[in-house]
Amino acid sequence: MAYPPMIVRPDLFDRVGLLHPLIPWTPDPAPGLKGRQVLITAGSNDPICPWPLTERLAD
Repeated sequence: MAYPPMIVRPDLFDRVGLLHPLIPWTPDPAPGLKGRQVLITAGSNDPICPWPLTERLAD
């Protein structure tokens, strides 16, 4: 799942999965995602997406 479509059109999704979500910028707030289920499969030792970027995205 690409991150931008779920931000631009959150009405299209009720749940999404972000696998190694390397988002190298600070995302704008996305109030349209409130109440949506988002699975982020990245962790503190993810070789693709550094933990600080994943944590920032989750926040």
